[in-house]
Amino acid sequence: MSAAMSGKRASPITRIAGAGTAGRGASEAASRRRLTAAALYSYFVTGIVYTIIGPSLPTMGAAFDASIAVQGLVFTCMFGGNMASVLLGGVFVDAAGEKRVLTLGTAVLAAGLAAVGTAAGWTTVLAGFLAMGVGLGCIDVGNNALVARVNPSAPARHLGVLHAAFSIGAVLGPHFAGALLIGTEGFRAAYLLAAALPLAGLAVFAAVPFPPAGGAGRVDSAAIRRVLLEPRYLLLCAVLLISMGCEMCMNGWIYTYLRKGMDAAVVAASGGVSLFWLGLFAGRVAGSLIVERIGLRRLMTALVVGAAAAIVCLALAPGAGVALAMAFVVGLFFSSQFPIVVALGAEDSPDAPGAAVGGLFAMGGLGGTLIPAGAALVAERASLRAGLGACAPVMALAAVLIAIQGKLGRRN
Repeated sequence: MSAAMSGKRASPITRIAGAGTAGRGASEAASRRRLTAAALYSYFVTGIVYTIIGPSLPTMGAAFDASIAVQGLVFTCMFGGNMASVLLGGVFVDAAGEKRVLTLGTAVLAAGLAAVGTAAGWTTVLAGFLAMGVGLGCIDVGNNALVARVNPSAPARHLGVLHAAFSIGAVLGPHFAGALLIGTEGFRAAYLLAAALPLAGLAVFAAVPFPPAGGAGRVDSAAIRRVLLEPRYLLLCAVLLISMGCEMCMNGWIYTYLRKGMDAAVVAASGGVSLFWLGLFAGRVAGSLIVERIGLRRLMTALVVGAAAAIVCLALAPGAGVALAMAFVVGLFFSSQFPIVVALGAEDSPDAPGAAVGGLFAMGGLGGTLIPAGAALVAERASLRAGLGACAPVMALAAVLIAIQGKLGRRN
């Protein structure tokens, strides 16, 4: 068990169990299991939320007469809110603990989903996506910091399992939305039903005892500055900006690419998004099993290069069948990129892990703000194939950044 779970302030579950050494060890192990299970459920829900967006965009755009470029603004709003909340949430995690961040984020996410589901105009839709981004950001940073903290012996493996839970939700999300997308108003049912899922998470977070906040209510600004100014860390931020941005581009536009670019049916197009996330799920399960043998950086390089090549094949697919197969392959190569970068960042930033994770997620949010919207602009001016294919050279740049990051030594 980590020092944070057995320091001067005993965890709530330890105080209930008593002062015996055996009792402490058993109660802390039980607490760790419950916390990890709660994080897995929470991340499963966010997987559903993220992946109802792509299938719902065409019907949402039709309902509000919004072009593809205007629809791209939902990513700008959502990931703009996400970027701000993960950065501030990471600092708040270190100071006040994961419980408050996760509880707040879950409530805000539910409110944002409800706002989109009941929106009377496009401005309300964008405001709802902004709230969704804030809530998702708090959940992202809270869950990743929590799982890394309570499983210190193998954080990369446990983070891989956490992101696999996200992927299971992401596989189900497009089918969840696709079944409800009947008519131009069908998106409302998907968002309103999705709003109920985070509410169950509120009860879970309220009931499960959390470890005490590592910062005891204080923000260690010196430690945070050391993290944010570390060149190795800044390069990881750049890599995650690219990786997250391109991943969300695939998530957001594969459905439209199949529907409008290849005239695929709703079921087939929704299946393309599910196959993308099924690839992520399969890759994350496999990655969690092999990452400690291969090494974080070597595996990350292989995934980034493979993703660039797979995106080219997806963009050049001659028909819907090949595109569906390549959606799975693209997901497979994106699979472990996120948890690997988070593990590398937390490993290099032991003095302020919450701020480190928050900063990484903030840069991922910036990528999600810029890259899907940029791909939409390319698609509107050229073609959907060009919009997706533009991500390939960007992913190649990430491989260069990983190589440079590996050559740099950590500053004292």
